[in-house]
Order: sequence, then C-alpha cells, then structure tokens
Amino acid sequence: MYASEQTQGTRAGRPTRGELLRRYRRLAGLTQEALAERTNYSVDYISKLERGQRRLAAAALDRLAEALGLGEAEIAALRGARGHPDEPETVTRPLAGREREQAELRRLLAGPGPSVLLLVGEPGIGKTRLLDEAEALAAEAGWYVVRGGCQPRTLDPFAPLTDALMTSLGQPVPPDRPAVRLHAERLGRLLSAFGDDDAGSPAGNGQDAAQLRPESARHLLFRAVTDYLHAVAGECGTLLILDDLHWAAPDALDLLRSLAFTADSATLRIIGAYRDTETPADAPLGAVIADLARASLVRVLTLDPLAEAEATQLVTQLIPAEDARRHALVPAIV
Repeated sequence: MYASEQTQGTRAGRPTRGELLRRYRRLAGLTQEALAERTNYSVDYISKLERGQRRLAAAALDRLAEALGLGEAEIAALRGARGHPDEPETVTRPLAGREREQAELRRLLAGPGPSVLLLVGEPGIGKTRLLDEAEALAAEAGWYVVRGGCQPRTLDPFAPLTDALMTSLGQPVPPDRPAVRLHAERLGRLLSAFGDDDAGSPAGNGQDAAQLRPESARHLLFRAVTDYLHAVAGECGTLLILDDLHWAAPDALDLLRSLAFTADSATLRIIGAYRDTETPADAPLGAVIADLARASLVRVLTLDPLAEAEATQLVTQLIPAEDARRHALVPAIV
C-alpha cells in the first residue's frame, strides 16, 4: 500500500512526482476537473496521479506537460521525481514497438471477446511494461484499476489477489457510493479472516470464518471478491491486473478461475502475466488456462523479443541522441 503524500515527500527528501504535478497544476490556476477536461483524462485518474497511486506513463506525462504549459526544466523534474518511496526515480520507459500487443490491450478494454488476457514470455521481455501500459490506458478511459503482483515462496494462499485487493480497500470510498463501502467492509473482514492463522475474524453476516467448512468459507470469499470488484467499477468497469502469475498458489488460481467464469465480462476484465519458462503444462496455472481456453474466456499472447529496428528505437528514446552518436551505443546494445 502506498504511503501518504506527506510521508512520501519526507522520505524522499524532495517533492514526489504527485506533489510536483499538483504544484504545477495549481501554478497554472487549474482545478483537477479543469486539467482532466484539457487532457481528456478522468478526474479520478488525475487525483490518483497526484496522490502517487498511479504510475505516470511517458505518454501521460507528455500530455499533462502540454496541458500545463510546462517548460523543459519542469518536465525534467517530473521525470526524475519519485512516484512513491519504493519506486525508482524514473518515469515508465517509452514503449517501443509492440504494436500487436498494444492492439490486444485496447481490444481487451473495448470488448466484446474473452475477458482475460494473459501475457507470456521469458524474464525481462517486457511483460510488466505492457501491464503498465494497460493500467495507463484503462485509467485514462475511466476504468477502475486493481493491481497486484505475486512473490516467490509467499505464504499467502491468495496472493497476488490479496495484495491487489488490500491496496484497493485502503483507498477512500466516495461518500456517494455507500454500496462500495458495504462490500469493502465485508471483503476486508473476510480477507482478515483468511489471513489469520486462528481464523478468528468475523466473516460477514455475523459469522466466524472458523465456523464454516473450508469450501463454504472459500465460496463466501470468492463471492465477496466478485461483488466488490463490480461495486468499485469505474464508468467503464474494473480492470484487474496480476503480475508474476507463475508464482501464484493454487487457491489464488482457483479464485482467478472463479472470477473469469462468474463475473460479468462487461464490467470486469482481467490481464495477467507469467513466465512460460516456469510454468509447465501440468502446473496449476496451466490447468486454469486450459479451463478458460475451453470456455473461450482467455487470449494468451506470447511476447517475442523486439525486432532490431524496435530495439534501436527504444535505445534512442532512452539515451539522448548526441550521447548515442558520441559513444555509438545503439549498435553496441542492439
């Protein structure tokens, strides 16, 4: 979960990216609503950028800089600022090439079609970068984004979904959406119960999770997750983003399968990423993918290495042209 804005700025020793963006917006005499109108972004997206709750993609930075009339110094300050304490001091790198993959991201959000898109490839090939792009595209279009990632050897049976959901539950609930608060409180109690070794937390409707049979408790949790993701949906819906699914535990994969089969695909879309080098066909993830494929609920997109021209484009975007010519870095790297 992200720290508060005040904590972010203090820990970093200088303004965070969100704080800088807010400062530049106010210097321009704009409200969040006015900036959203100028950029064609949602007010919610602008607000979350300023609070450090959304990554700032390179394309979004360019559009915001133009709308705010920023000079080169201000743009450089935004690029170099931290988004939150654990984020490296850099804006998401440009997305070179990947036209086919970007088209698939837009297809997922536009619908109709399978509600699940899985990106597969070797480590470092660009899966997480495409998830960043999906998050930016969805937020700009008015989707509510819930995102999490799995860690190796985690003890949480529902990771990475627990991480994603707890981060979402930590966000303020708009006062005009009481249903969101109701579903959030119910889901929070259930997640606490499943995360407690003694399972002693109340689990909705006054019941104790420990008093339920395991299958009944799981059903209650799965239903609560589905209801919550529908309740928090933005004007377009909810996009659930899950990284490193090759490390997901069987319980988490069962929940993912349940969401794909039972959720309203018009309201909930799911995009995930995993390494094919660590996912044999007989692994739990492979079985889930096979189930979804038989029901025509998933598209699996295998990422290939960048072509030479695309790799050159990426390097020239990351390295100033003069430096690249001086040191002949492009041919050396490509």
